[in-house]
Parts: sequence; structure tokens; C-alpha cells
Amino acid sequence: MKVIQVKNLSKSYKVPKPTTNKIEKAMSLFYRKYNQIDAVKNISFDIEQGEIVGYIGKNGAGKSTTIKMLTGVLMPSNGAIEINGFDPYIDRRKISSEIGVVFGQRTQLWWDLPLIDSFKLLRDIYGISEQEFRRKISQFDDVLNLQSLLNKPVRLMSLGERMRCDIAASLLHNPKVLFLDEPTIGLDIEAKEEIREFIKIMNREKKVTVILTTHDMSDIEKLCSRIMFIDDGQIFFDGSQNELKELYGGMKSINLITQNPVIIPDEFRDVLEINKKSNYNIEIFYSKKDLEISDVLIPFFERNIIQEMEVSEENIERVISKLFRSLDAATTNNMKIS
Repeated sequence: MKVIQVKNLSKSYKVPKPTTNKIEKAMSLFYRKYNQIDAVKNISFDIEQGEIVGYIGKNGAGKSTTIKMLTGVLMPSNGAIEINGFDPYIDRRKISSEIGVVFGQRTQLWWDLPLIDSFKLLRDIYGISEQEFRRKISQFDDVLNLQSLLNKPVRLMSLGERMRCDIAASLLHNPKVLFLDEPTIGLDIEAKEEIREFIKIMNREKKVTVILTTHDMSDIEKLCSRIMFIDDGQIFFDGSQNELKELYGGMKSINLITQNPVIIPDEFRDVLEINKKSNYNIEIFYSKKDLEISDVLIPFFERNIIQEMEVSEENIERVISKLFRSLDAATTNNMKIS
């Protein structure tokens, strides 16, 4: 079942045209010239119920603009959006019960009030029954340990505590779709894992569809079955993690711990990418297309006493980092040509 349908979606802005000419500056008081910025360019996609989709891209790529259109904050310049049959901008009141939104940099909770008062206000706004409200609070407490926070003012909470409460608040009214923007930003490892586990539970048990935007690729790797990559306002890639790795990865890594100070074979110094973590620990990256693992390991085993070895696929963070660099290089080359 398609929960989100996006067809030929575009968003353009007009910004004042800069000028250093004094006459043009004076004229701009009466007649201002504008440049058009195309933030999102004719994108189309469908999202099924229960998917967790990572929507990623560089700063300025069009992520936030897309999310604002999907949540009804911005009106599209062209194209159409449907979330459970509603247009997010036209049907903003109706869509509010269908979606939940969490922005890592902002909170929907009342700053000076105890958490339970914020929850009660949201209960009344969404028309949640007292029985259902108590059941939800109990459910959230089981997973997020909220009991000790219910009477605590939001302003006194740590960032990790507030984020747990914000996500609970966004799910209080049983939304079909949850939009998460940087949900683990600034959190420690333990807090990040708690947030990720809660998202997985709600997705698995309630079939909540999740749209995740983040710069933390660990969130993407651990949560998302599907990745959409936007660049310069256009969908550059839409597929699974494995498909992304196949297209833009192609590397394997070998982590070696040696008993002796590690000796790198001369023939590999300019061929392999080697990350020397310490005198006794290195990580080797090699192309699966160009080399067999034995071609890499035998010369190292001949020169070193290997204590531990771990072979793994290239992680998603490294693949996406390479993809960012290749896009930056392509943009630079295009600028030089023009």
C-alpha cells in the first residue's frame, strides 16, 4: 500500500539579484531584479507503508525543502503530493493527524512545563481518549524509560532525554508517517542506540512509515532499508543499501592486528588504500574487481605475525562519503568547462 505518492514535484524561489552598481542599487528601491533558485527539480517517488527511508544529500541539495513540502509547510511550485490521500498543503488540518514530525534542532514540547503537561496538551489537541493516553504513556515508558521525566520541566532535560520525549510526543496520536530530521544529533552512543531501537519497535509493531534525514550515516546503516539520495534538487539514487554499495562501493576492508610493528609490502604502498591506526594495527581497502583477498593477504602474512584479522564490506558511511566527493569533483569540472 502506497502511503506517500510524489509526482513531478518542484520548488523554486526568487532571490534578489545582487549588484555593486550604485545606479542599479538605487533603481532596486523601485524595481528589483530577481534570480530564480530551483531547490527541487521535478522529482517523483512512492513510499510503501512500513518502509524506513533514508533521505540524504549534501547541505543545500534540497532535502529540507522536500520535507517541508511533504509536511505541508511549503506549497510546491509544481507537481503533486499525496499522503494517505491528502494533499499536505491544502489539507493541513486533516494531515496533522496522519503525520508526526521531529526536528533534532527544535522541540514541540513546552519549555517551562513538566513533560506530562506537554503530553496532556497534545492529548487534548488530537482528541485522544484518557484510556488511550494512559496506554500510550505506559508503552513509551516501557521502551524509553519516561517515568522519571514526566514531572521534569523540558528545559532541565539533557539533549538525549528531550529527544526521547520529542519522539514519544510525535507518536502520541498514532500517526501513519513519521518524519525525523537529525533525530540523534548531538547524542552520545547509548542515547543514539535507544532512539534507534525505539524507531525499529514502532516501525515493526505499528507499521509506522519513517522518513529519515540525517548526516549520521550510522542512523542510515542501522535503520533504513531504502536510501534516496538527492543532489542539486534531483533524485540521484533510489534503492537499497546493497544496491548503493554495488554501484558506488566495490571495496572490501581488512583489519589486521600484528604482534610486530606492522610492515607494509613495498608493492602495495601506492596501490592499496591503507589506514595505519597504530604501529600494530592497520586497515586495508582493496577493490573486489581488481584483486582477490589472497593477493592482498599473502604478502602481509609473509612479512608480519598476524594476531587478529577481520574482513568486512565497505560500510555505508564510506560509500556515501566517496559519492559526495565524486559529485563535488563533477560540479567543479562543470564550473571549469562553463
